Amino acid sequence: MVKSNKKIKNKFLAVILSVSMLPVSGMLAFADDVEQTSDQPKQVELPDTGDTLEKKFFVSKTPYFNLSEKKYHRDQIVNIEIGNYYLNIRSMFGDPESVKDYGNFSDYKMLQDNYIIDFKDENKDQLDPLKPNLAILDMDDISLAYRLFSGYLDSRSMYMIEQPDESGNFKMQKEDSFNNKEVYGGNRVETYSFLSEDESENVTYPNIETNKKIPVRLVDMSRKPKNIATDLSDYKDNILYGEIEKKDNNKYELSIKLIRSKESKEYNNYNTLANYSYKRVVDGREEDLALNQDIDYTSVSKHDNIKQEYSIGKTVLNTLGEKIELNAVSEEQTGGRKNYNLVLMIDPSSLKDGGEFSDKLYLNGSIVNGEVGERPLSPTKNYLLNIFPQDDLGIYIGLKREVGHSAYDSILFTTDGSDPDENSDIARNDETNQTIGIKFGEKKQDSSVVYIDNSKLRDGGKLVLKFRLKHGDTLGKNIYTYNLNLKKESVDTINDLDFIVNGKRYNASINRLGKGGDFYFPTVYYDTKLKTEPVSDLDKKIKDYLNKNKIGRYLAMDVSLVDRSGKPADLPNGWDNHNDSITEKKAHSDGGIVPFAVNNINESDLKPVANISKKDIKLFIVKEDGSLKELNDHDKGRIVVNKSKKQINLALNFSKPKERIIIAEADSMDTGKDPEDQPSEPKKPDQMSDLEKKIKRAKSVDLRVTKTEESIKKLDEAIKIAEAISKSGTDQQKHEQENILDSLIAKMDSSETNIKDLSTLKKSENLTEGIYDVLISTRHFERPYENSMSNEAVNKKAKLIVDKDGNRKLRFSVKGIEYGGDYGHLTKLWFYDTLKDTVGPSLSDPSLGKMNDAKIVDTHDDSDLQGLPRNFIRTIEIGINSFKEDPKRYVRVKVDAMDGLNGLDPYNNDSMDSTQPAVLCIDYRYIKKDNTNNPNLEDTDKDIDKDKDKDKDKDIDKDKDKDKDKDKDDLKLKKANKDLLQYNVDLANHMISEGMISDDSKSYVNSALKNAKEVLKNNNASIDDYKTANLLLKFALLNAKKGGVKSGEGDKKDTEKAKSESKEIITEKDLKDGNVYAIPVRMDKTYDKAQSMGNSAINKIAYVKEKDGKFEYYLTFSGIELYGKKGHLYGLSIYDNGVNSSLVEAIVDKEITEADLNGDLRKFPRRYKFARNKTKENEIFVKVSVDAMDSIASKGESDYSKLVKGAGSQNARLVFDWSNAKKIDKISDLTNDEPEASNKNTERLAGSNRYETSAKISQKYFSSADTVILASGKNNADALVSASFANAHKAPILLTNKDTTDESVLNEISRLKAKNIIIVGGSSSVSYKVEGDMRKKGYSVRRIAGNNRYETSAMIAQEVKDITKSSKAILINGSKDADALTVSGLATSQGLPVIMTRSGELEGNARAKFNAWNLDQVYVVGGTNSISDSVVNQVSAKTKTRLSGQDRFKTALAIADESYPNTKKVMFANGYNSIDALSAGAVTARAKMPILLVNRTSIPNSIKDRLNGKISQSVILGGESTIASGTIDSLSQGK
Repeated sequence: MVKSNKKIKNKFLAVILSVSMLPVSGMLAFADDVEQTSDQPKQVELPDTGDTLEKKFFVSKTPYFNLSEKKYHRDQIVNIEIGNYYLNIRSMFGDPESVKDYGNFSDYKMLQDNYIIDFKDENKDQLDPLKPNLAILDMDDISLAYRLFSGYLDSRSMYMIEQPDESGNFKMQKEDSFNNKEVYGGNRVETYSFLSEDESENVTYPNIETNKKIPVRLVDMSRKPKNIATDLSDYKDNILYGEIEKKDNNKYELSIKLIRSKESKEYNNYNTLANYSYKRVVDGREEDLALNQDIDYTSVSKHDNIKQEYSIGKTVLNTLGEKIELNAVSEEQTGGRKNYNLVLMIDPSSLKDGGEFSDKLYLNGSIVNGEVGERPLSPTKNYLLNIFPQDDLGIYIGLKREVGHSAYDSILFTTDGSDPDENSDIARNDETNQTIGIKFGEKKQDSSVVYIDNSKLRDGGKLVLKFRLKHGDTLGKNIYTYNLNLKKESVDTINDLDFIVNGKRYNASINRLGKGGDFYFPTVYYDTKLKTEPVSDLDKKIKDYLNKNKIGRYLAMDVSLVDRSGKPADLPNGWDNHNDSITEKKAHSDGGIVPFAVNNINESDLKPVANISKKDIKLFIVKEDGSLKELNDHDKGRIVVNKSKKQINLALNFSKPKERIIIAEADSMDTGKDPEDQPSEPKKPDQMSDLEKKIKRAKSVDLRVTKTEESIKKLDEAIKIAEAISKSGTDQQKHEQENILDSLIAKMDSSETNIKDLSTLKKSENLTEGIYDVLISTRHFERPYENSMSNEAVNKKAKLIVDKDGNRKLRFSVKGIEYGGDYGHLTKLWFYDTLKDTVGPSLSDPSLGKMNDAKIVDTHDDSDLQGLPRNFIRTIEIGINSFKEDPKRYVRVKVDAMDGLNGLDPYNNDSMDSTQPAVLCIDYRYIKKDNTNNPNLEDTDKDIDKDKDKDKDKDIDKDKDKDKDKDKDDLKLKKANKDLLQYNVDLANHMISEGMISDDSKSYVNSALKNAKEVLKNNNASIDDYKTANLLLKFALLNAKKGGVKSGEGDKKDTEKAKSESKEIITEKDLKDGNVYAIPVRMDKTYDKAQSMGNSAINKIAYVKEKDGKFEYYLTFSGIELYGKKGHLYGLSIYDNGVNSSLVEAIVDKEITEADLNGDLRKFPRRYKFARNKTKENEIFVKVSVDAMDSIASKGESDYSKLVKGAGSQNARLVFDWSNAKKIDKISDLTNDEPEASNKNTERLAGSNRYETSAKISQKYFSSADTVILASGKNNADALVSASFANAHKAPILLTNKDTTDESVLNEISRLKAKNIIIVGGSSSVSYKVEGDMRKKGYSVRRIAGNNRYETSAMIAQEVKDITKSSKAILINGSKDADALTVSGLATSQGLPVIMTRSGELEGNARAKFNAWNLDQVYVVGGTNSISDSVVNQVSAKTKTRLSGQDRFKTALAIADESYPNTKKVMFANGYNSIDALSAGAVTARAKMPILLVNRTSIPNSIKDRLNGKISQSVILGGESTIASGTIDSLSQGK
């Protein structure tokens, strides 16, 4: 074997290595007895510790060919697994380029004594860096050793396979060290031992007795690549079992145990059955291998939901060393088919075992799932001691069998310390590993894991796992043990914490989830509590600061996180022991770790702070150096004041267990008191014990709504025990019972304890006149056995009001709900009079009758999605006008968060796209007449406080020695920038390899990439070097991905890619044996004619093969922008006949590797196929699962191991346009399968956000501009009235955030060579910081801003009139964004000023301008509801023309007809989300296009009637989340 620093030259491998990214695998077996070939020492001494670490040597997942000698055959495929996707073959094998690139990656250097492989240039481009297959290489010397390099230390996975000790116990050991740090995971030397060339050519087999059957082990060594080109799939087993018998003629009869059938039961309870057949290849000919003897054994795994049955296949061998090549086929009942190729050889050592195969198991690794932000810096010590966190993400234990992987073998396990027997659980089969998933707490619908009742383990403890092999139906002799030491339970969120201020108790919460999933912070221990203490001894420096800033009234208090004993709370990963990723986030977010919030604190409880409705209220935090820092950031902490209610919402982030805060009233030196004159410590309210609180919660009747009697009985029994213990039990008994109650409460809150069949719910008898107390809940419409997502938003106590005629009304209250990472509110609710199971198939069926608006009884102020006060529904009432006795009602809900995530204005839209149906259930078991006849709900339902801001970060300086601290920070910052650069380099390489970079963009991307690599190689590179390289590469990638491809080309390229991929589907044989069609397809909602949200993901051409009356469908999908997330359709099931019929899962025919919700690379389905035994169907009902929707259903969770696939699944309808189907007669036709009626003249202007979209619009219509209009991207008003102003200045409108300007906008200003920046709007919209930043860049800056939007519009209008001298003007409603957007076409075409007014009165600024201007004509936009006639009568002008329609869409048409009456060119904007179109107003005159409005997924009939066949060119303003692909395609084009 070639030694260190020696290159293995030339082509490579009779051994094929393939690397896969398996979430649980990636863990390789140790084999201590493998011959060492590296010249590195076996032991390494840790500097300054005296510790010695053993180096471990291990083998791949490939089974040994010769088990007794632990050797591989030279022709055998050796598979390698890695757990980290960012590793590639070049880095693993240490070729010279990658040694340089990865030299300092994550502070670890690859040791130079690795074996180095010289990759030939002609082969480099063929290597997939994520899953390379080295079959393209070749070499003679197949001996091989290399170091697997693990860059990051934040992985929570111990990728090690450990052999059990002599007692059968698994114990982790330290492995290696480098740079004075412990290294774990993949950083070790791997050695393969192969049979010599002579041994391989002449494998020695012992003589065996004649006519005696001997058990044998067969190893699969097939070298044929498994891919679409070969039409071969991976056969999961890499070993098979059988018996060999020597016959009198000296030939050998081999009986092989082969899979006969495989039945899979998926999560939605439908079955897939596949039958297997085999042929042996002899001298190039196939011979049937009959399965003529069934085996009385079936392998079953309840966690896989897979059942396999076996038969015996017999064949004859001339020699024991003969290769047995098998071609296998599995055919599913759905029409799916997979082909396999196996090349088997008998392991010679198995002939000596006497039928006894080793039952030795390897511990394949212990994996704790979770986000990067949760991981500690160095968990190694915990893992070495088998210490694991206990949270709902769970633990996965991986196991391997020494002899190799076969489904005929199974691993039994127990979690209670008992010895496994035949009735024990079976580990999940995962490729060549077998895994055990363990989660704690209440059981969920997840068959892949074992749920352990942790009521007795919540405070930590020992979990004893035992394993045992089962070979067929024979139990192994040995039992293996793994002792897990569990830490105390940790949780994501704790609500209902006591926040006490001036003696008054408020509900508070701590929550790890970042806004929109951008940040994930550490979990906290389940028993963490809040403690508040008033502070009266402030430091003089603080008092002086407050006095200097004219603050005389303030409330100072210490807010602490404590454990149950009152001591400062620790975090599962500690307050300081965090990895580089969380350190970087902390640096970005000023040090905060644990977000905290409390809402609706009354002014009366903030004394001496007062005058909330008149003064500014500030929040300060005391830093460790004693200075004050004001918190006023949405993400870092702030106070939000509701002046009308005289309440505040308080949010901050803990960076240590105790924080000192000051709530201060500005300009409050008028009291005559000294600033330190604080109130004396108030009397603390009486507090219940923790157990008493749990008892009170458990007694709550709302836990019992629509729950089974059995679960209610169990809860009540636990309450009785808890009450007894509460009075006389020990502290330990109380604590244990508290945990038991907590576990039961969690189960009652889940769907697990639901009454599954709603038809069994009690019906109400004839009720007399009066008011009744009832309990309600909401269920999922399509899966009524599950709770609806809206169930959390509905308070369970309700009032049933019955009048003298027996008519009923149901009154109930609603509260905020966690939805897709936002805290939202119900904004509208409808109800139906008819029940689905009586007359109609769906809520959308006309026979259900009218969809009625619920009556709003009461409202309240609460924080909206931006954390600002807004009026929301609190109490609502629906009528029960028919089927009065039935406990079910069908409703539809609209939620602001869902609208916002769907790209709509959350508070100003009529779209039904994001509404959701639900089943509202009344539990008549608990009906009780209210003798007071009070129709109002309890006041307690009005005070529901929730954490809405998801605050994450705040600034705390911890180190006293600032010079030393600065050096540390610089190192961390340098490393963070270097890691970011490495990530962007990997991303650039991936984008280039995936063809995501257009040809005209590759040159500057490659240039930036080359520069980045040179910086990474430079050990002396500075922070600025990394930052500069990052900026260059990021700029190149952004422009390549978006600007390098013309608008609309992304969809076009995906279509072209799908068409080229169609050649993988269709063969000449298909065309000869049957018919093949290319058919236009779309995905609609189940019953509505509107497009489904999944429609933008589906390629609009489906391929269908017809043969013998059977149709096989092929559908191609791409990623989808859904609710602000980049999602993928990763589950597709087909209904047999309507949504109430049986389901069959579609087969994944092709996969693609793309970024998932977290930005990590993951495999997703690219193409599905399914078969139908029906004639040409115009529509097929399906169920789709999208990861983004499952994330939303899981409250914003994006950890794929935590997502329950299908939790957010939706039904939809595939609509096939057979009238435009094209029959494929020859393969070349596949390049021309587009339907003729396509919108080839439609262009989309869109960026990754609203700011980049504004830059895109500018790029399209401006080659240069001296002046740029800069407006807020959040406050629409200023940009909306600036269109004619911008046109007059020949300037584009670009958008900015309040405090920062997006890089895309800065780049566009530079490209335009602008000299002047005009900011429209006040500092609350565009801050003075942005203004100052522009001045620093050398631009001449001025600002146009009034006291409000009306004054600002008047000022802008005056400037327009001064420039254009127009005698006309336009009057719009200042609160109607849609009117202002579409009127820009008229304003710019004639140079007209636009001025705002209110609907019911002529606003003062508008009145003054009209009086001064003496106009000939004023256009009034909108109907009388928008601007009343009384307002119009007050306008001074000779002529007044009203432009209006019945809705915003028709109003836009009226404006278009006035501005461009005969146009054939149109811009389209979303009628309910004007954000992406804000900048388009400035270019309507240049483009000579009006702006018309559409819905996201549909075009109003008024627009269709006006435009069909009349437009030749159109521009879509905004991305997929604004106007979905295919929406505009429904218009026919003119010429």
